[in-house]
Amino acid sequence: GERVAAILAMPSVSALPVELRARAETAAGGVAYWRLQGEATYQHYARALELARQGDDRAFLAEALYNSGFAPQARNAEEGHSRMIAGAAAIDEALTIYRDLGDDSGIAKASWSLALQAAARGEVERSRELLQESIAAADAAGDVFQKGWALHTYGQSDVLVGDLDAAARHIRESLDTWVAAGDVSGVTMLLVDAVVVARARGREACSWRLVGAENRLRSATGTDIGRAATEYPGIEPRRTPESAEERRWFEEGRALSTDEAIELARNEALGD
Repeated sequence: GERVAAILAMPSVSALPVELRARAETAAGGVAYWRLQGEATYQHYARALELARQGDDRAFLAEALYNSGFAPQARNAEEGHSRMIAGAAAIDEALTIYRDLGDDSGIAKASWSLALQAAARGEVERSRELLQESIAAADAAGDVFQKGWALHTYGQSDVLVGDLDAAARHIRESLDTWVAAGDVSGVTMLLVDAVVVARARGREACSWRLVGAENRLRSATGTDIGRAATEYPGIEPRRTPESAEERRWFEEGRALSTDEAIELARNEALGD
């Protein structure tokens, strides 16, 4: 945090090679990110980008551009808006470089990030094109986590455009990706997606059992990426059960093992 920033600000550091200083700022930004220090993350990544532009390593420049595109919560709305615009431009520039370099991992993450931003602007078709590119690139790179994220986001988009069969297919594939990777937080997130599909298909008992299963898994593991990553406009997948029947289904879901919950999601919520 502050100690790292103080070290990087020392006069002796400024005499180091540009690339070394840029990589130090990048590392410091990563530490700040995982410590949830939003403004420090932004400042370290901004300095890393400034330094990367002074060098001739295009791969590192693309990385610095991509990192700087994740604008943290700003101090006010005006600053946040300007950072978001600059961030989108930076990631777009990064994607161009990744394409030039044939870097599939870079293409996968940059196109996914731009897809999220396009969706937030209401550019649905543009978002879906970018998600298709992300999925294909992640496949080519063997990047299972990025593929899982892109398929999850594509499934959400399918729900919002009303294509429930496509949503079920993409969400099921994403779920299988997270299961194969042994990532419980990802599985928890995809159970929420499955709730939305089951409810939209009128499979109420299944949806409430999955709500209960997700509630139990989230409580047991302390993972909750689902809340931030499974937002559907006008839909609250994890609302509290009200009727006696809903509460019974919910408790039946809480009694399921993780494997049983996965099979319920895969075969009943997301099956044909």
